Formats: sequence, structure tokens, C-alpha cells
Amino acid sequence: MKRIDFFGAPAVGKSTVYNNILKDKKRKWLSPSEAHFKVIKPYIRKQGGLYRWKKQICNLTPASSALNEKIRKSIVQDSGRDLVLKGEWHDFLRFLIEILPSNISHAGRRFEMMERMLYWVYETLPVESFPSPLSVCYDWSWCQRALDREFFEITRDDKNNEKFYSLLPAPECAIHLTAPEEAIVERIFERMTDQQNPEHRNRNKDVILQRTRQSLEIADAGSKILKERGARVQTIRTDRDIQKVCSDVRSAISAV
Repeated sequence: MKRIDFFGAPAVGKSTVYNNILKDKKRKWLSPSEAHFKVIKPYIRKQGGLYRWKKQICNLTPASSALNEKIRKSIVQDSGRDLVLKGEWHDFLRFLIEILPSNISHAGRRFEMMERMLYWVYETLPVESFPSPLSVCYDWSWCQRALDREFFEITRDDKNNEKFYSLLPAPECAIHLTAPEEAIVERIFERMTDQQNPEHRNRNKDVILQRTRQSLEIADAGSKILKERGARVQTIRTDRDIQKVCSDVRSAISAV
């Protein structure tokens, strides 16, 4: 299947656009959940067995403590049939795991992050491996991970951000949504009382503006690196009529 990644600074309007086009009755692409439940899982049930992707990722991690080893064993036990993890994905995941110990000192916290990585891989690797011409669009994409609030604290070093996008297995197409920092900050303030965004409460404008600038810089750098690697990247501004934005996004998806 063809992977299409949506990404952009937090509050740029990525999910708004994605959910809007997700309602299209005539769309020819799938969401990740549709790909898994309507296509991949029925196929796996026919073939028998489950993927042993967890064990392979687990083997990339150092067993440096009793807690680490215990978690490793629990992951290995929750495994089934092999799914080969090699090439670009192997190198990329090794990089992610290697930077965790230097940024997260507590072993339990480090492996909590690793478990999340396992889930992210579960969403992506079977989709990319499945032989089908269908496209799968990710709102919560790998291109977006370096911009997530939790992961941002780990990868915000410029060298790590550059390496993240240099090693990340490139999607078939990346849709880079962007807007002026003032428009994004205004959206964040509009949501400050929204329960979905509690992290923005009690933050002054300077802090939010600084973080927005950092996020925009990371997204722009990621877009540039992906283009240099030969990936198809479509940059679309969201500070205009939502219907025009969605129309441009639909055109970008149709061109894949």
C-alpha cells in the first residue's frame, strides 16, 4: 500500500483538514484503521498467525537492567509469525532507540516510549508491506512524530531532527501543512480552554510563540530533507478558506 503522511506544526489545522476529507463518500484512499480492519487483518486471518514484529524491534534494544530484560521478555512472549524488519526501517528504529537512553534516564519511562514506538510500527509496517495499489493517509504520521509534544522533547536537538528525517523511510507522498506563526498562535489561544489541549493552559504568549517557531522550523527542515531524498512533498497553506485547502489536499492525494 502507498503511505501518505500528513504533517505540520501543532494547531496548523492538520486534523481539521484530515477529518474534513475523511468524510468524502467517493474517496479512494483508506484511513489506517480501515486499512487494518478491512484489508490487512482479514488477509492475515486467512493466512493464519500474527506478525512477530515486536520481537525483532525488541532485539534492537540493550538489556541493560533487570527491568529492561523483564520488559523484553514480555514483548517477545506477545509474538507470532515473523514479519521481516530490515533495511530503512531497521536503521531508523535503531536510531530512535539509541537516542532514548541519553534523554530519558529512567528505564521504565524509556521502555514506555519504546512500547509506543512498537504501536506506531504496528500501524505502518504491515500497511507498507501489503501488496496493494491502495493509498493510506496518516493524520498521526511518522513525519509528524518529531513535532509531537512528547517526542519533541527527545528529538528537538537539530542534529537529531535532521537525522530523524534523513533516516525515516520516506512515504509515497508527504503533505506538509503550514501557516504563518501568528495564525497558529491565534488558533492555540482560541483552544486554551478546550479540554483537548490542557498543555496550552497557563502558558504566556511568548512561550507559545517560541514553541510554534521551533515546530515550524522542524517541519520546514523535514520537508526540505524529504525533498532532497527524492520524496514527493506537497506544501499547502492552511490560513485560507478550509474548502480550498481541502481541495488542494484532495488533488495532492489523487496525484499519488
